Amino acid sequence: MTAVITERLKKDFIQNVWDDLADSAQTFYIGVGYSQSWGDGDTALTPKTSREWERSIRENAMAIKLVADYSFVVPRYDWSAGTIYSAYDDTLQGHPVTPYYVLTDENQVYICIERGTDASGNPQPSTVKPTGSSINPFYNAADGYTWKFLYTIGSLSASKYLSANYMPVKLQGQLDSDGAGGITSTAADVQQKGIQDSATNGQLSGFILDSGGIGYTTSPDVIIRGDGTLGSAIATVVGGAVTKIAFEQDSNNVAKLGQNYNYADVLIGTVVPGGGAGASARIKLGPEGGFGADPRDDLRARAIMLNVKPDGIETGEWPIDVSFRQIFLWKNPLQSDSSGGTGVAFTEAAGNALDRLQITNITTDFSVGYIVTGATSGARAFISKTDSDELWIHQTAATGFGVFDSDETISDSSGGAGKIKNSGLIRIPGKINRYSGEIFYVENRAAVERDADQVEDIKLIIEI
Repeated sequence: MTAVITERLKKDFIQNVWDDLADSAQTFYIGVGYSQSWGDGDTALTPKTSREWERSIRENAMAIKLVADYSFVVPRYDWSAGTIYSAYDDTLQGHPVTPYYVLTDENQVYICIERGTDASGNPQPSTVKPTGSSINPFYNAADGYTWKFLYTIGSLSASKYLSANYMPVKLQGQLDSDGAGGITSTAADVQQKGIQDSATNGQLSGFILDSGGIGYTTSPDVIIRGDGTLGSAIATVVGGAVTKIAFEQDSNNVAKLGQNYNYADVLIGTVVPGGGAGASARIKLGPEGGFGADPRDDLRARAIMLNVKPDGIETGEWPIDVSFRQIFLWKNPLQSDSSGGTGVAFTEAAGNALDRLQITNITTDFSVGYIVTGATSGARAFISKTDSDELWIHQTAATGFGVFDSDETISDSSGGAGKIKNSGLIRIPGKINRYSGEIFYVENRAAVERDADQVEDIKLIIEI
């Protein structure tokens, strides 16, 4: 027995993630960790999905930042002259190797309804960049491509979600108002809302020629049958066979995609046979609601990008002059006992997970990434940050979870040496309870060095 997960279910799954992110009762944080080397060559290890690996993520966590920015995203394909593009096809699953939508250098997004072909039906490259923001699909006779404008990526969205490989896509909701009838939404949002509201339900999206037939001396008629109206197409004949079927255009070069079709088929040469027989084709139907009604459907969005930009020390919560090698997504962490009490949700904009070991009498500086060891207790911990009177540390299964003694001598394997304070609280817990909340995602990578002037742009993608 074979089975598949439908596109509808994939969409529902990713929508559930979106709804969770939008729920004010839930908090999501992107965090970094693993300050020590991966080992020989410091080559990132392949993450696993075991419970042991999840514990390792928690044990190696250094700092987290609240996720406030997120967007649906799809693979990015820049329009380039001389490239052959495919057209929207209702038989496609996911995103094809040959893209059917493009992003222009004005950050405008267009979907290809029909690609250009020569008289024999062979695909031709796109030579004219799609432009404009018409609500209608438009045909360009120079290269034969029919495009439909979907939306413009605004500058703020571009700065947060546009990357080398992905671009944002959204369903534009109600526009913002100033309360006196004026619209305060961005121009890009207003433009997209207009495209969505003007979408035509039940459009056709093209034709697949199954057989060209034989004996045609002139073009046969093309009849579209179905429960919709106004769809219109013409056939081209070369060498006695039908070589392509394409939409007709009106006097304004607007393709006649029709409206309100839930089903349709095509008949060739039933009234005007054109002297031949045997040509047959299949009709492709457009997305529900019509092109532009929901660009997430048009572009098959099944991924969400979460974006944070940790800035330097982040009010003292993020260590600097240290590398991280792991990025993770953490849902609903709790505060540690020292910072808020058992069971209290952590809701600050940023926080650290590192304990701070109080030290004194430093004779030789300690070094980040090395293991500090207590001379009498035998306790060991990784050093993630050094200050004049404390070490920011974390312990893992590799170091063990021993307890340091007050007033004991400590040293690290780089030669660092000093002593633990001889009284009071010698180890101050980090702000976050490492073993609370849920870890949803982890990515291992090569070391990324942090410094006080650095702003990381972390883009995390969840894809179904």
